Amino acid sequence: MAAPATEQDVCAYLQAQSLGWATPLNFNGAGAINLFASLVLPSSQDGNEGGVPAQAVFVAATGGPAPIPYLGRAGSYYQPTIQARIRSNPGDQAGGLALARLVRDALHEAVISGYVGALLEQPEPLPLGADGRNCYGWSVNVRLLRAG
Repeated sequence: MAAPATEQDVCAYLQAQSLGWATPLNFNGAGAINLFASLVLPSSQDGNEGGVPAQAVFVAATGGPAPIPYLGRAGSYYQPTIQARIRSNPGDQAGGLALARLVRDALHEAVISGYVGALLEQPEPLPLGADGRNCYGWSVNVRLLRAG
């Protein structure tokens, strides 16, 4: 059995949630894409022709501890970790933090298909400061639980 693409699963889950944000998160639907299963990408305002907006969410797998084998039977218990990075529009620290908290709330104890649970690694989004274009960033780290 192939291991799931954890970052893809989390993006699909976030897209399906109604976060109450003015611009819905869009991973693979019609319209502007603002949710990515990748490391942080430069925005289109940086000269990138890929159409990546300044305000966006990026989800990347970050590893996790070694699998724990079941005693007396085949299979293991997995705890993959992901990091959701949230980037604001230029100068919009309050709006970016609000989105980071919505992402945090959506992922804490999330019921994601194929996983037993999801737990935050910290209670608040971690501030990452501003980049050269005055776009603020935060990270939300999550441990997923999966039997395999």
